[in-house]
Amino acid sequence: MTSPVITLSAVGPLLPRNLDFKKIFVGEDQTIHLIASNRIHVMGTLKGIRYNLRGENVDSICYRILITPFQALFCADVLGYPNTLFVATKNKLGFVGNYHSPGERDSRVVSEGFPSESQSDMKIPNKIRYTGGSVDCMGRVWLMTCKGKNSSGQLFHLDKDWKPANPRYVSAQRFSGICWSLDDRTIYIHETARNNCILAYDFGIETGIIEMDKNRLFYEFKNPKEYPMAFVIDSKDHMWCAVAGTSRIIKISPHSEVVGEVHLPSPHEPIDLQFIGTELVILTKRNIKREGVLPMSGTSHELVKNTKEVPHGNIFTVDIGYIGKPRDFYKLDPEELSLLKNSGLSLGENFRILEGGLERFVSSIWSDVSRNI
Repeated sequence: MTSPVITLSAVGPLLPRNLDFKKIFVGEDQTIHLIASNRIHVMGTLKGIRYNLRGENVDSICYRILITPFQALFCADVLGYPNTLFVATKNKLGFVGNYHSPGERDSRVVSEGFPSESQSDMKIPNKIRYTGGSVDCMGRVWLMTCKGKNSSGQLFHLDKDWKPANPRYVSAQRFSGICWSLDDRTIYIHETARNNCILAYDFGIETGIIEMDKNRLFYEFKNPKEYPMAFVIDSKDHMWCAVAGTSRIIKISPHSEVVGEVHLPSPHEPIDLQFIGTELVILTKRNIKREGVLPMSGTSHELVKNTKEVPHGNIFTVDIGYIGKPRDFYKLDPEELSLLKNSGLSLGENFRILEGGLERFVSSIWSDVSRNI
């Protein structure tokens, strides 16, 4: 018998003004980070944001912007080092130390481009780029890559010394999302080659092997114009999926049934999701009049002035009554820890900063400014 669909309404928007964000990242301390083109907005915790917006402060909130020389596509906390962030950009992998502290921060790029065929079994050209990533329960970083907009994609986890392991999955087109079931024995994958489908594969926890011959269709959207923008798993093994082109999130049971929906006010469209406690935090985009746009540093004011509508969004929340699946952190191999130690990057009190470094590490500067909205 089909389960009844329970409908919830999202609360928000949370922020007093709309901003142009691409992704949402929630740190180990539950601080919300909103990722834009070349900056990361450190907004604070949900509790802190709500506290600051109480009473007379309802129209203003202070946040910090980390200005970066690149757009972050994926971020992950490093296990045991809460002040260190792993970042993947279009063609670089790196670490940022002391990223919670004001001012310039220590950072190291540990990989630029892709290794040659002599260094890796991955026979891929240098035009390939990262498109996103995730971390599994063993602390391995998984990265999605593609050669171009409509080209093939590859999915692999990083090996020691930040070298790509052999590709675990190859698709005719790029990937847009991955996550694991509550017991981590199933990996869910969305690839644009089968745009309206979410596929499920058996996953080897210890080996990191995706059983390609043990795949199944987990969920298929009936409307061909709909597809998943992002999806996360809760502590009851349900998937919460942001549906592109709509103002809703659907809740899918382990048996592939839609058992719930979250509705957003139109025309807000969900583009990313994260759990904070029992609340599902939803990042949206929407088309709004230019008067509602907050110009940011690096934004063309003439472009904003002459544009009737621009895709800026906000944050919404919904309390589902129980928590999401516990978040996994990047677990550095001892060899990787040693390399970072010798590079001079501060990894907290556990390491002493040494002079010198390795030529393969390229410094890049992060700075921050404070803003009010």
